[in-house]
Amino acid sequence: MDASGVNVFQGSNSVVPPEEDSSDHDDPEQKNHDDHLAKDHTSSATSHKPRDAIVSLLNGKQFSIHCEQGREISVEQLLPKTLKRMEIENIEVASEVFALWVVSSSLQLQLKPHHQPFKIVKRWPELLSLFAKNANPEAEVAMLYLKRRETVHQGMERDYKDPQIVELLFDEMTFNIVYSFYPCDLEDAVLLAAIHLRMECGRGATITKDDFLDCEGAQLPDHLTRKISQKKWRKAVMEACEHGQQFHSKIEYHMAYLKYGRHWPYYGAVFFYGYVEPDETKAVVLRERPDVLVRVGVNLDGIHVISEKTNEMMLSLGYDELQYNSYDGDSGASEPSFLIEYTDAGAAGADGQEHHYGQPVGTKKQLVVWTAQAGMIDALVSRYIESLSQWQDVLKERKLDRVASYRPTAVARGRKESTSGHGGRSAISKMFTLTKFRGSRKTRANDGQASEVGRVDATEMQTLGKGASGSDTTASPLRI
Repeated sequence: MDASGVNVFQGSNSVVPPEEDSSDHDDPEQKNHDDHLAKDHTSSATSHKPRDAIVSLLNGKQFSIHCEQGREISVEQLLPKTLKRMEIENIEVASEVFALWVVSSSLQLQLKPHHQPFKIVKRWPELLSLFAKNANPEAEVAMLYLKRRETVHQGMERDYKDPQIVELLFDEMTFNIVYSFYPCDLEDAVLLAAIHLRMECGRGATITKDDFLDCEGAQLPDHLTRKISQKKWRKAVMEACEHGQQFHSKIEYHMAYLKYGRHWPYYGAVFFYGYVEPDETKAVVLRERPDVLVRVGVNLDGIHVISEKTNEMMLSLGYDELQYNSYDGDSGASEPSFLIEYTDAGAAGADGQEHHYGQPVGTKKQLVVWTAQAGMIDALVSRYIESLSQWQDVLKERKLDRVASYRPTAVARGRKESTSGHGGRSAISKMFTLTKFRGSRKTRANDGQASEVGRVDATEMQTLGKGASGSDTTASPLRI
């Protein structure tokens, strides 16, 4: 995902990826590409030399995995090795919930069973040039991470009771809150930080300032630093911790934390990055303003567009409230884009009719997200839409529970043509670093350092241009 920012995962000897379907392709183009890879596999005598890979978790832990197959090891072989090294008891279920991802500051890709991580990392600069236009290939370091699959959603999670699986989901939600991927408000953030702090300190224990500083999940999310000082934040969290509910076991804390977060419409979303045009309806425009960097979240609930600068929700709609399409550069567009079309809602005007920014309700509105990852967004949306019929009971519950839909304040009018091109776009935005807390961060158990972190020659993933899943993206009933 084009994060246009410095890597959150930087400073760690690992890799994290985005959303991809783990199923095999039936696409003939993919098959031909795989056949080409097979020929490459037999041409390198050194590619089978045993080596180690480092797999990181979102809680900061790292595991060194010995790969007898060397560079030729596939995700299908590496994933169970990783789970076994982590001492996961139910490997079969864990393999359904979690996947291996390759990640840098500007892009993350979920790997499929046949992908070879060492070779993907070797080709990372090429992938950055395709899917992260503002990335700096020379500065970005690709790493390997274990995190939830892109298609795992609330309906599936409700059946997971295994403490190890629940803890990994808990760690992922913590990461998304602390690093501001989830735009939660101050009240929610305080309550969840208090759950973390109480769990770390133990039932009935007196909580000190040092306890607070050592608790990673109790730290102030970046997007809330403009609303509260560190001192007031610490006081609010410790007070909430003293008066909050206490449980007898870690699994109870984990479940309470996850249950609270799951009422958010963006919970479990996979995020992509792009740009939208600025809202020019609120002020006189004296000069062209730069495009707004946004995160586009996709999950079972729908599509959610969040401002990267302010972390405010710009748009959040269920699949029953929108239509969509994606366009690449070959279709005549100036650059790849993802289009969201919806019917707006507004308040009654002086004429007694409902209006929204001067337009009658019922008028079709559009939001255009300009992004090289448009195909990936399209593919994931299509897969979720195909699965909606299987989760009608969950969707009904979610519809009642989720926050009301959000709609933007202006119609997206398409790319402006100007002599300045895209010079107004900002470069990197979010700082991704697992060493964010520095001295206050608890020491994590590292399971050794890899002799090599997965850098190898390769030829892979050219078919990513079709979308993260490589699946056909033309069949959706909601496609415009």
